[in-house]
Amino acid sequence: MTIGYDGKFLWNGLSFGARSGHGVHARRLLKEMLDCAPTEEFRVYALGEDLGLDRRDNCRTVVLPRYATSSFLRNLIAYPIELTRRPVDVLLAYSTLPAYVRCRTVLLLADIFWLANPGWLPAHIALPRTLATRSSVRRADRIVTTTEFSKREIVRILDVPAEKIVVVPHGVRSEFAQRLSSAAIADVLGRHGIRGPYILSLNDIHPRKNLEGLVEAFGRFKARTGLPHQLVIAGRTLWPYPEFHRRVAGSPFAEEIKVLGYAPSEDVLALYQGAAVFVYPSFYEGWGLQVHEAMIAGVPTAVANNTTMPEIAGDAADAFDPYDVDDMSRSMERILTDRSLRDRLVERGLQRVKLYSWRDAARATLAVCAELRDG
Repeated sequence: MTIGYDGKFLWNGLSFGARSGHGVHARRLLKEMLDCAPTEEFRVYALGEDLGLDRRDNCRTVVLPRYATSSFLRNLIAYPIELTRRPVDVLLAYSTLPAYVRCRTVLLLADIFWLANPGWLPAHIALPRTLATRSSVRRADRIVTTTEFSKREIVRILDVPAEKIVVVPHGVRSEFAQRLSSAAIADVLGRHGIRGPYILSLNDIHPRKNLEGLVEAFGRFKARTGLPHQLVIAGRTLWPYPEFHRRVAGSPFAEEIKVLGYAPSEDVLALYQGAAVFVYPSFYEGWGLQVHEAMIAGVPTAVANNTTMPEIAGDAADAFDPYDVDDMSRSMERILTDRSLRDRLVERGLQRVKLYSWRDAARATLAVCAELRDG
């Protein structure tokens, strides 16, 4: 079987790609599929040479023409030409499918958050994405998504038959289980200007992530408890978001809030392991890689009680209503003032992450490909 693999999120030149959850998924899934299926041939369609892939006998990189950095031109022209010249049996494509393909297709669609709430994406991005997504889910032979919640949303909003959708959970990056020395953690924290105990949230800075609510909840937590903790927020700003920065500046505890921006991957583990608690307050998620990363790093975790969070966190996190800042602040207080609760959450988190692996995700995805080939 020859499997085509959409490599756009592997390209380090793509601003939203390689550093995103999509980038983690694309890289880990490909690596495990190559290991699981050494007799299958893979063709990775890339937007440039800078992919950071190990050389494999069963994998060939096809660099698409320069104009393919435009998603419109890539799907309308570059992919159809390439797949006509050198056909594959099955194409695995992220988020959208090429306009014209003769092979069987698997659409990898993590979520459709912007359709659940159109205000969460700028209109000039939301409209073409919506049109492409609606067309892609209609034409795909199979849709692979990450959770039962996302499957229900795709069925509900896009009117897709449930039997067309396969749920394949993400894995967990095992390197986050590595235990760092206190000196290594202190070095990273010092470089970022973090002093004393802190509450960590690591995610893109975006209205959907509810970071304004987190800042407000932190202020109430500080005013009520007087505890010395800082709030550390790390992540990329995807689009201009002045409201968030005004909320931080206007907080009576602004001096205790550190907004780091994008944290390089070599610093993330130390940020997790140095944290007193990890908080994930998002209004809507298709997955939430950081929740399991915090758990495997041994950090007690608090999450929103909606969308995918109950499914992926189970009883291994303290849950709060993301629309209720008092509830969020009291969740932080519970964890930071109750040692037995902290210990239970850490132990449950370490057990929870054992349910998820990239190897299992790869095998399940390959099974979908084999079913289409044989069907």
